[in-house]
Amino acid sequence: MTQHPETRLVTAVCTTCGATFAVRTTGSSLSLDVCSNCHPAYTGRQRAATTGDRIDRFDRRRSLAGRRVGRVFAAPALAQRKVVP
Repeated sequence: MTQHPETRLVTAVCTTCGATFAVRTTGSSLSLDVCSNCHPAYTGRQRAATTGDRIDRFDRRRSLAGRRVGRVFAAPALAQRKVVP
């Protein structure tokens, strides 16, 4: 039978904003770099200035890659090959 490790209730501290949370862990202390109180994705203070340029570049590369793939796999010689009985 497998034994599970002992857990204890400790206070986790966010090093960025100083928020504290009560969590269960096997360690004696827990420190977080970013928590839900200060993470940009959760707070809505996310920088989105360059995302438009990145999306445009991605779309441009994807359209070029689609053209390349079409040329590579379109082999007319293989499509017209006849099977001789």
